Amino acid sequence: MIGIAVVTLITWMNIRGIRLVGFASVVFSVLVIAPFVALVLLGLPKVDTGVWLMRTEHIDWALLFSTLLWNTSGWDNAGCCAGEVKKPERSYPRAMAVTVVLVTLVYLLPIAVGTSTSTDWSAWKEGYFPNVATQIGGNWLGIWMTLAGLVSAAGMLNALLCTSARVPYAMAERRMLPQPLATLHLRYATPWASILVNSAGMALLIPFSFQELIAVDMFLYAAALILEFAALIWLRIKRPEMVRPYRVPFGIPGAIAISIPPVLLCIISIAISNDATKYVSVGGIAVGLLIYYLQTKPNVEIETEPKPAL
Repeated sequence: MIGIAVVTLITWMNIRGIRLVGFASVVFSVLVIAPFVALVLLGLPKVDTGVWLMRTEHIDWALLFSTLLWNTSGWDNAGCCAGEVKKPERSYPRAMAVTVVLVTLVYLLPIAVGTSTSTDWSAWKEGYFPNVATQIGGNWLGIWMTLAGLVSAAGMLNALLCTSARVPYAMAERRMLPQPLATLHLRYATPWASILVNSAGMALLIPFSFQELIAVDMFLYAAALILEFAALIWLRIKRPEMVRPYRVPFGIPGAIAISIPPVLLCIISIAISNDATKYVSVGGIAVGLLIYYLQTKPNVEIETEPKPAL
């Protein structure tokens, strides 16, 4: 019920418009980062660098790789909102440059400090940071960290719903998905139908565990990312005249070179995923392809019919 309430609130915010979503994202970010700053400042004097080199007996490489990719993924989602952002060709590179540094510090420093305090690797699971914060700063910091975790979940949902809802909206406009998904709100001009459908899908995933969701999420995300890089190269070759506010330098070789590392990571992530993840993900892709085929087939037939002479 708490999950449904959060999804409902975030859905309402997204229907109200991207400006509210952006403002809320800034507020969420500040509230989430604050206790980690306190944890790092209080824990730095206790850091033991020798702990970082300790080995563990068992590593779940598939889960580890999926988690690492998940923690550093989502950059492409920002492009879904470019049409609602002023001067994205100027704003996006600046925002991403700052965010790369911020994300790196927010992940690296708390882990470096926390692992010096709590060296029982088997205890490091989702939701463990409040325990680490309690060991470093006391109960007040543990409670603060717990609240930050709740805010973080709401903040990620807020940003993800904003970007992901634009995808089915754009596909519906191109007749790749049912037309009702292309409906805009009369007052706020937001794709409210697409937002509601996405929210309903997210609500259905509430009972599943983090490990289950992240494995399937990264399989599908990796497959989608490979397609995005393929589209980048294909469009550079086939449509060189397209207007591009931001262009990867060094022409087609530059686009290919910048695509190779992330595509290789995506292929590795897909290859080492477990069988259950592969079955569920491939099944989801098959359903998507079927919907696409059924949605576009009538349009193709209509377009290929001979037109009467005027």
